[in-house]
Amino acid sequence: MFNKVAAVVLAAATAVWGWDQVPPPAQWQVPKLDLAQLKLPDIKFPHIELPRIKLPEFKLPGGDGGTAAPGETASVPPQGEAGEVHADAPQPRRKPEGVVAAAASPPAILAPSAEAAPAAEAPPAPAPRGDGPLSARLYGDHTRDRLAGVVDWAALRVFYAARGFTPVWTGTASGEARAQVALDVLGRADTQGLDPDDYYAGASSLRQNPPLPATATDFELLLTDGILRYAHDVRVGLVRPNPSDPDMAFVPQSFDAAFALQGALRKGDLGAFFADLPPRYPQYRMLVSALANLRAQTQSRAFPPRIPDEPAIDLKSDDPRLVLLRQRLVIEDGNLSPVAPAYGGADGLRGAIMRFQQRNGLPADGFAGPDTLDMLNARPADRIAQVRANMERWRWLPHVPDERAIYVQVPEAIIRYVEDGRVLLESRAIFGRPTNPSPAMGVKVTGITVNPPWHAPESITANELLPALRSDRNFLKDQNMVLIGGPPGDPYGYSIDWNSVSSRGFPYAIQQRAGAASALGRIKFEMPNNYIVYLHDTPDHYFFGLPNQALSHGCIRVDRPVDLATLVLGGDAAQSRAKIEALIAAGATTRLALPRPVPVYILYLTAIAEEDGAVRFYPDLYKRDPEIRAALRGPASALSPGL
Repeated sequence: MFNKVAAVVLAAATAVWGWDQVPPPAQWQVPKLDLAQLKLPDIKFPHIELPRIKLPEFKLPGGDGGTAAPGETASVPPQGEAGEVHADAPQPRRKPEGVVAAAASPPAILAPSAEAAPAAEAPPAPAPRGDGPLSARLYGDHTRDRLAGVVDWAALRVFYAARGFTPVWTGTASGEARAQVALDVLGRADTQGLDPDDYYAGASSLRQNPPLPATATDFELLLTDGILRYAHDVRVGLVRPNPSDPDMAFVPQSFDAAFALQGALRKGDLGAFFADLPPRYPQYRMLVSALANLRAQTQSRAFPPRIPDEPAIDLKSDDPRLVLLRQRLVIEDGNLSPVAPAYGGADGLRGAIMRFQQRNGLPADGFAGPDTLDMLNARPADRIAQVRANMERWRWLPHVPDERAIYVQVPEAIIRYVEDGRVLLESRAIFGRPTNPSPAMGVKVTGITVNPPWHAPESITANELLPALRSDRNFLKDQNMVLIGGPPGDPYGYSIDWNSVSSRGFPYAIQQRAGAASALGRIKFEMPNNYIVYLHDTPDHYFFGLPNQALSHGCIRVDRPVDLATLVLGGDAAQSRAKIEALIAAGATTRLALPRPVPVYILYLTAIAEEDGAVRFYPDLYKRDPEIRAALRGPASALSPGL
């Protein structure tokens, strides 16, 4: 007690008189006092603000990776294991985003799912380490552990700490039953377009016989690690989307696989946990069936040799490639006879070619040209890989479909408005040419602009409008365009020597006024995004009838903009349509804010499944499939069977 009083007095004296006026403690003369009789006068101390002191770094016992002593708790993870591995240790195959995030804050496993969890106000108390084999293994020295570089130690620590380091899959009859359910699912990961060896190989190699005590912990950890990885990859995708990448500019979905698994174990319903992982879109479910059909066909059918694709095949000729063409089309088309004539209506060879072209996003002209032959030459393994890539794309979307949304299917050149699972509108679309690809992304329509002006992007101004201005001084006036920031009183730039204007750092902006000839037509769907891409009308609707719809600079042109705007506005359909048409007729630029933004998903799906199991394949116009296919192949498991 006396020491506390002295410390307070010392602090007060220092603040009032300064440290150099206070004698050191060694010179203090302190008489012996009877504390029971001691009465201190009321002292009013001045307000003291102590400086902030940066404490030196310290390590708790066991912080070097050693096993904790009984009763110790882990406030910080051992160095080199929370998001970072020892320099000499191999990196894990993949770290699921959800479980790695949980590892940074171990008790997050106890919070609601990451999809709806509010931010924590303060970190909760650390979970205690147990004294069993699981705890010792999880907090041990992993640089020499045989599972180093194979499992995600940080995620496993979080998972098992939340259950008091009690095994899930070993040690009890119920655990053995759960393990069998999990192994069966992981062994069928290929049905979801994934590689079972990424999740299954290590645990299954130990499971071939009842695990020995020496390997029981290995089996326990390997199986949990495999389940967490599998759950993450099926739910939100193995390939991480990136809003800054136009090939996959979707907001990454959140999913706490460990939390979801804990909930399933508490409820005793592991089957429901696995069943709920895949995306809840009918198209994804149909792709699962299509993938199974393709694999079965690959095993049961001999595939004909490749058809040389140059030059085109004349169906009336005696071209020797006609034999291969017939063999290939018979596989694709059950209605085609091997001896069907070249021209026999729907039953002829030309009819079969047209049906194949329609299914595969090609102009249905019945002409066996290089593009058609190249599509026919795709091997079964290529088609299987293409289906797997498109299953991955569905996993980037929200797990549950929105109540209403707009889906733009770029390779198909179709826009669909879907409400409560029903397609209420299909409209043809025009999308970006290969040199100006439309981004694949998820955004929202926040409003509709009727009679919108068009502000020419810098790239179009420099590369297309400037050359036109150099050759035709009346170009701006003829196109109902004006200069923004140009010479006063000269909106059409008559006084400018356009030959002296450089395309680099073009000094003006160009706007096309609203009107029937505006590049945006009469309606623009406002959907803010980093790529300045939106849906809009067009004055040139005849383009929608052309065989090739890859014609824009990246924006999506809509063939039925008034119908789509009516659905997006909501409310009474007749009233909404009448309102839009009246505004168009008035000619003034008017913006209608939506009471509820409508999600828009610009998709790049090169494989579309049908209800009967057939698949329509589309050319990979933007060459986006190879990157996803390579990622799904991935490295082989780092764990050798028979560990």
